[in-house]
Amino acid sequence: MPCGAIRGFVRTGLLTACLAHALGCASVKPAAKPRFNRAEALAYYSQGLIHQMQDRHAQATECFLKAIEHEPGRHSLYMIAAMSCIRQQQPDQAIAIIQQLCDREPKAGDPRIWLAFMYQAAGRNNEARDTYRELIRRNPEDSRAYYELATLYNRTGAKDEAVKTLERGAERAKDLSEILPMLAYLYTSRSAEAAPEEAALLREKAIHVLNRAAAEEPDNAALLMQLGDLHILTDQLEKAIECYVMVDRLEPNNLQVKRKLALSFAANQQQGQAIQTMREISEQLPSNPEVYMFLGTLYENIGDRENAILNYRLIMKEEPDEAEVYLRLALLYLDDEPAKSIQTLEDGLAANPENLRLTELMAYTFLAQSNYTRAVDFFGQAEKLQEAAQMQADGLFHLHYAIALQFTGDYNAAGERLARAATANPELLGTYIALMFRRDEDAVRDAVERTLHVTPVTGAIKADVLMYLGLLHHMRKDYHEAISHFELAEALHRETGVTNGSRAYFCFWYGASCERAGQFDRAVKLLEQCIELDPSYADAYNYLAYIWAEKGIQLPRALQYIQTALESDPDNAAYLDTLGWIYFKQGKYRAALEEIEKAIEFAPDEAEILDHLGDVYMKLGEKEKAIEAWEKAAEFSDTPEKIRDKLNQHQ
Repeated sequence: MPCGAIRGFVRTGLLTACLAHALGCASVKPAAKPRFNRAEALAYYSQGLIHQMQDRHAQATECFLKAIEHEPGRHSLYMIAAMSCIRQQQPDQAIAIIQQLCDREPKAGDPRIWLAFMYQAAGRNNEARDTYRELIRRNPEDSRAYYELATLYNRTGAKDEAVKTLERGAERAKDLSEILPMLAYLYTSRSAEAAPEEAALLREKAIHVLNRAAAEEPDNAALLMQLGDLHILTDQLEKAIECYVMVDRLEPNNLQVKRKLALSFAANQQQGQAIQTMREISEQLPSNPEVYMFLGTLYENIGDRENAILNYRLIMKEEPDEAEVYLRLALLYLDDEPAKSIQTLEDGLAANPENLRLTELMAYTFLAQSNYTRAVDFFGQAEKLQEAAQMQADGLFHLHYAIALQFTGDYNAAGERLARAATANPELLGTYIALMFRRDEDAVRDAVERTLHVTPVTGAIKADVLMYLGLLHHMRKDYHEAISHFELAEALHRETGVTNGSRAYFCFWYGASCERAGQFDRAVKLLEQCIELDPSYADAYNYLAYIWAEKGIQLPRALQYIQTALESDPDNAAYLDTLGWIYFKQGKYRAALEEIEKAIEFAPDEAEILDHLGDVYMKLGEKEKAIEAWEKAAEFSDTPEKIRDKLNQHQ
């Protein structure tokens, strides 16, 4: 027999089980047989043990066999002798010894269990299976044969047969303490490879089986732990917590269950209980960085910045080279104490000089603080570290690098980076524009324009660059130049056949520029095209409704359009003003007043809405209120001349 087979047999725990039973069992003594010489048997047994301790296994086996001759009714001697043969890689002799016992005691169950063990040790699995089946046939209430047969099936890959065997055992056997947990385990392991519906069914079966087992052994911590883990798999966090709490009560020093309990509390948004559980763990593991990291994360989740920082700093005492803790601390300091954030990152880089994440975060931190020169320096260092690690920078890295370069005045390098970002992900071009337009400054828009003009892209991405240049000119109120860029973008879009998801957005701003430039029919066509491409584009509905209302045409359709827009955003001041203005054009002045007053509540300083309010009051004969509204409108307007003309006419 190969050595590996013996080691496998020992690893299975069968050796331990057999010896434990053998040494503790009294023999069955047939009344009709003599007692033989027990003293001689004990002497040979003792001598055999001495030989065994001195690794003289052949002599040990010989002594054990002599002991059997003098006391053949003692079952344990057969098992000890058989195991001595196994150690000598003589499985056939071991089988013969146990077979001798089976022949002597044909109705006893233990010898046949041992015989099956010996067959397994010899690699004769078919004979082992047949032996277990015979045991089940003889005594269907004996759980051992079901359990061992299922174990054998499972080890040899016959998992379905293992499950069927355990299911039969669960119906017939008296002692289910081993059968039910193993059956639950097999259901669970099979669910990991099954289709979703079948997996859910198998996990339900496993839970049912474990609940049955737990009902018989309510204080069995291992069962409760298994049941809790299964509830985690089925997203039943509250039930999992119930199981872990029971285990925690049974085994208050079990750190594994405390950790699972804390994780379950955290996942179930019970951060307070999670923190309390982790504190209990920290009392038993006062210098464990993992505990402090988890506690720090939990405190972050509940917004307790001070305690999060405290726990992260405790990690630094234990593991000063742990880069992750520097990252977390730096992020906590970033908004309120940027100087501390930078100092933390510098300390982290001193301990981890080539850590990519720390270097990248330093670049982003300087970028957030508008220290563009330092940001560029660290972006460059981060890129070198990426190259050394054979990593590819993602589009967002190139995008932020471009922004830093742009504000140092290096527009060519910024354009090159922006091109790399857009090539990696075309949507990042829109992200760049959105980030820049948050800063309503002419200098920023100038920098954006200069960067876009030198961004080396072609095809559909070039079309989007032209579109955003058109948008910049629209914001500068240079509508004809905006239209020129939109036309170039439209030609490229048509040529490439790719729009990168921006077509509706493109049509909206193209149409808005045409309307501002007095190209009314063209504007309507483009805005209608925007709605056709994206029926949820509320701003397009509002824009069309408003320009029709301004011209006093298609008012029923304008009313339909603005109501569609308001469905998506009922508190939008511009939409409410448009609705009021349509009512005004229809001569419904009270209805107009109601809607425009609502709009004023949401935008009290909006000049155009105040101007409309004045017009409505004047139509209603409330001259003083009209003049008051116009005066406010003139105060907030960028072009107050027309409003002042009204005031001059009516004062």
